[in-house]
Amino acid sequence: MADKAEQAIFIVGIEHRSGTNFLADLLALHADCCRPLAIGEDFLLHHAHHLRQYAAGLHSSWHPQWRESASQGDIGAALGRGLLSVLTEQADRPGRHLVTKTPRADRLALYPWLFPDHPLLVIVRDGRALAESAVKSFGWTYSKAIERWARGARRILEFQRDSRRGPCRHLVVRYEDLVTDLSAELHRILAFLRLDPGSYDFDAAQSMPVRGSSMLKSQGQDLHWKPVPKTSDFNPLNRAGGWSAGQHRRFLARAGMYQQLLGYSVAGPRQPGILDKLHARWHQRRWERRIARAGLQPLERQAVGPRLAELDAADEQPLLLRRAA
Repeated sequence: MADKAEQAIFIVGIEHRSGTNFLADLLALHADCCRPLAIGEDFLLHHAHHLRQYAAGLHSSWHPQWRESASQGDIGAALGRGLLSVLTEQADRPGRHLVTKTPRADRLALYPWLFPDHPLLVIVRDGRALAESAVKSFGWTYSKAIERWARGARRILEFQRDSRRGPCRHLVVRYEDLVTDLSAELHRILAFLRLDPGSYDFDAAQSMPVRGSSMLKSQGQDLHWKPVPKTSDFNPLNRAGGWSAGQHRRFLARAGMYQQLLGYSVAGPRQPGILDKLHARWHQRRWERRIARAGLQPLERQAVGPRLAELDAADEQPLLLRRAA
């Protein structure tokens, strides 16, 4: 059996088709990382609200003096360690860091309660590209794909808002940054995770094959997750390149506010006419009111400080220098 991992690295996606497989495959190229052999997507947060209810009930059943010895936070962390033990028993090789992922941001707010000592990577992707990929891959309707992406975006933005009240060691990764500037983004991620870049195979990352791409469906093949060589026409950033102006308007009406808050373009596929400009102005005013009521803020790109990889992981919190995306 492989040695037990000291710390897990969690990856949570905004929704299916956000690139969690891609990011996990990239991290697996580091010598200190391992992965569960059987459980490919953990969904540990998906039903975590039941655990929160259990912990509250358990804590309230104790004598008041007993409660002083262990808080509900202590109970949550213990439950998290138990859940992780299921995954670490399946580690595919010796490694200090177990990489595990889930494609949806369900119950993301409960992450610090269950896993306070483990770093979190949250991966987001342009809503239009993700929706198109989900429609092609899974046969979803556009309405379903857009609504699910918007729900995930809201959870992530609320998590960002609430994490300012207390420490939660997390980093937001854009799928597009991995595609367009892989080496730089990998160095940023490795610094955040305190992983030695000298133990990472950057050449293998650049030539890594594609798994589970929706292009398989476009080519008349069944969707699968076996490695496929990357071809010159592989362009995951242009999945929604064929959208009509009507499709774009429907997306903006349902999810444009979140698209904007995550830092993605809300521009349409053609030069806007007078009607489009009026629609955009109306949406903008509506979004501003909703954003103010929810207390949400635009997502910021976290620039990892140069000393982060050298910080003592025992007590010090990572220094995150933030700049506007």
